[in-house]
Amino acid sequence: MTENPGRFIYVPSADISVVGHRLLLGMNYDQSQKEIVRTKEQGEKLSILTPYQFRGFLRYLRDSEIPEDQEVFRDITQLGLPSRANWLNARFEKRGSEMYMISENVLEKGGYVTKEQRLEDFLEQNETFESSLNNWINSNTPHGLPSLKGSKGRLCFWHPESGKAVGFWANLRTAYLHCLFPPSGEKTLRHGVFAYAEGDVTKK
Repeated sequence: MTENPGRFIYVPSADISVVGHRLLLGMNYDQSQKEIVRTKEQGEKLSILTPYQFRGFLRYLRDSEIPEDQEVFRDITQLGLPSRANWLNARFEKRGSEMYMISENVLEKGGYVTKEQRLEDFLEQNETFESSLNNWINSNTPHGLPSLKGSKGRLCFWHPESGKAVGFWANLRTAYLHCLFPPSGEKTLRHGVFAYAEGDVTKK
């Protein structure tokens, strides 16, 4: 993908502006969270996209008629080499019998907050769930993860596990929404992030 530093993509449905290229390459999840609060684009504070925001971003890119937006969509989702991976702003924590999704350093009214959400209607068995990429992008689950219903396809969803973080990964064979990545440590697959600023900064 051709990087265009400084280019923002405004997503009206979420009222956020997403940087049009990956940032913080070669970092694990914990490192990305520490660095994002120190990273600015055109002077704007940034936050890593949550699964819900990332799904909405993909929906906007897919439906956009702007060639540069289509290029970003292909770079994220198209099967092929080299593999491309993106951290999403979510990790999981089991509390008793319930699973929570925790998103840190979420931008809200110019400041950073932590948000927690109790998960419902999600796959929690130790197996791979195959779903259509478009079916997931079109879905409206409040957590941004695929529902248990959906057509077969080439998006593999790996279930949430306590203590693990979320990444979206595309390679030669398939695309993964992977909820089993360790957030830190030498064995963590290295990713980049797509980050956003609040509001429509394309008009500034």
